[in-house]
Amino acid sequence: MRLVRTPPDNAGRGCHCAARIAVGDPDEIVPPHELIWAIQKSLDFPRYVFGVERPPQEQSIMPQVMPRYAKALQNHRDDRIVPQ
Repeated sequence: MRLVRTPPDNAGRGCHCAARIAVGDPDEIVPPHELIWAIQKSLDFPRYVFGVERPPQEQSIMPQVMPRYAKALQNHRDDRIVPQ
């Protein structure tokens, strides 16, 4: 698990606003989509998480990553809810 480093001036900002999320390291609270993409693109999520190159903009990454998602989710098919 990776913890997000939130600068003191960001702590608590945007917590009650569903139209904003925290992105980056340290995080920045931003509205969707263009500002988020400006931060996420440089983080290279597909390579970091899936080990694949980001395809050209006109192509989908789904054929490469969905089999990995399916395999990972299959590992949990017998999971059960643990009563509290």
